[in-house]
Formats: sequence, structure tokens, C-alpha cells
Amino acid sequence: MNISWGFKALDTVTEGIKSGDFIMITGAPSTGKSIFASTIAASAALQEKKSVAFFSLELSTDHLKRNMICSQTNISISKLRANILDSNENITKNRIEKGIAESLLTIDDTAALSINDLCVKARYISRKVGLDLIIIDYLQLLIVNRDYTNVDECRKLELTEILYTLRALANELNVAIILVSQLDSSINERDDKCPILGDLNKFGPWEEVLDMVLIFYHDENAHIESYNSNMRELIVKRIHEKKLDNVKVWLNLLY
Repeated sequence: MNISWGFKALDTVTEGIKSGDFIMITGAPSTGKSIFASTIAASAALQEKKSVAFFSLELSTDHLKRNMICSQTNISISKLRANILDSNENITKNRIEKGIAESLLTIDDTAALSINDLCVKARYISRKVGLDLIIIDYLQLLIVNRDYTNVDECRKLELTEILYTLRALANELNVAIILVSQLDSSINERDDKCPILGDLNKFGPWEEVLDMVLIFYHDENAHIESYNSNMRELIVKRIHEKKLDNVKVWLNLLY
């Protein structure tokens, strides 16, 4: 049975997250990718009782859990951070915290994690409790334990190795993998700031290894009369037999 994204509109166009899928979530900096990833993890672990491993190379475990609590309660993250909750909100928060503690959610916030160590940890979790979904936030912070001689091509080769390694891991464990990545902020200098597939070329052979790409786009000038700063346009590129589909979904991230 496929795993829900936690967003009905997205489930409708993708039929959920399938075992063995290798999916990339990407977009410009500060567009909500990490919050979206933590929402997926919370929904899968708490609502569907799935075993989820979240490798957070940027956010701490406490920060990630705050995001998850907000996604499941609609409590604003500013209120949660300041601890200014009313009695009902406190009860709800405690219930979600208890659910997280009792769930099959594993959070690893090791900084500067190598791709080899990540695979070792994922295999251990899979053997111990089973594993349905791996989420990694984010690609550019992963380390490859290898020295490349060509400095100019070094990072692209590293990213290529990471993608192929994760593709193999998804197949080996028959587990869905969601990889968050960050596009260069230079796209904001273009006239058309909407990311395009060509922006992914710096990641290496993404078309060969990925099953789906979800591109976040936040256009503050779009639909200005009904503009909501929490809304995101999610461009879904589904890759089947080298063919691309393009579906736009608006998601309301309540924070």
C-alpha cells in the first residue's frame, strides 16, 4: 500500500509514495522544503504507522519535532517556540509528542554525515524494525569519503555518486527515499524565477536515477488578491520511461 504524502491534492496526482521510489524535493532556499519534508514524515509515522528514518543534516532533532508538532496540530511554530500555548493547545502538543515517542520514527541529526554511514544506519534500522520511508534533508550536506583529482568536477562527481548510491539503497531495501536538495539562489536573479528541470543538471544524472521531482516555487506576485505567504506552488515532474509529466498543486503549509 502506498504511503500518503499527508496532502490530499498531492496524493491525487501521484497516487502516493510507492515502495522503492526515489524522489527529490528541490527549490530555491527558504521556500519551505524542510517543513514540507517533516510534514511528510509526521504524517507517515503518526497517521499511517509507517517506519520512517529522517536524516536531518541541518536541523536539530528538537527543531524537527517542533515542525512535526505544528504540521499535525496547526499550532503556529512561533507560539510553540515561545511556549505561549493555551491549555487545549498544550494537551494537543503533549498528545503529538507522545505519539512521536511511541512511533516508528527514527531521527538522526548527525551533522556532516557521509553517504556510506547513512546507508549503514538505514540498513540497521531496516533489520531492527523494518523501514518504509527514508527522508534526507539535504543533499548538499552529505559527504562522500573519496578524493577526486579533478577539482572543477569534484562536487558534481560527488553528487552523482550520492544519487547512484541512494538509488541502489532504495532498490536493496525496497524502501521509498525522499531526498531534499537546494537550488542555487541565483535563480532569483532571472526574469522568470520559476525553477526548471535544467536547474537540476548540476546534480548529475538525475533523470537516470529519480522516479519523481517535486519543485517548490514561491511567487509572491502570483494571485496577489488572494496571496497567502504560506502557500507554495509544487511542480511535480513524474519520470516514467524517460517521460515527464507536469502537475501544479497549491499546498497550504500552516505555520
